[in-house]
Amino acid sequence: MLLLTVMILAPAILFAQPRGMRGQKMPPPRREQIQMLRIWKMTEELELTEEQAGRFFPRLRTGDKNIEELEIERQSIFKELHKEAMKGGMAEKYLNEKIERISAIEVKILKNRVNFIKNMDDLLSPDQRAKLMVFRHRFRDRMENMMREARKNPRMRNNLKRR
Repeated sequence: MLLLTVMILAPAILFAQPRGMRGQKMPPPRREQIQMLRIWKMTEELELTEEQAGRFFPRLRTGDKNIEELEIERQSIFKELHKEAMKGGMAEKYLNEKIERISAIEVKILKNRVNFIKNMDDLLSPDQRAKLMVFRHRFRDRMENMMREARKNPRMRNNLKRR
């Protein structure tokens, strides 16, 4: 039942995730694989019951969607900033405005993440909430290490391309 719940919720969570590395959109099959792995590992690491999973993943999807919207806005500002920097002669006032906007968005993202974990107190135990807080960083680090290894190892790189 838990696996079925995860499989049903995975596509919805998939589309609520931020873009791939370096601001590039990740190919849908790769993105889906990573999100399925994320859900599976999160369910396993948090030791979610079926009832918890049924309530947790819709809330996660909503939280992820809010953060993705902020990240898209931040990416847009970075693009504007890059475009102006390439022209040359950027005004100090313009730069400071962009810095402030980016900073404000990053604060909102952090607050959303913290509030999400705090607001899980009705569903998750303190231990599960602590694991959730750590999970995001550990999972991202694992994925980055895998990508780094894939770039170094030609056989692994070919495996990633075939999938």
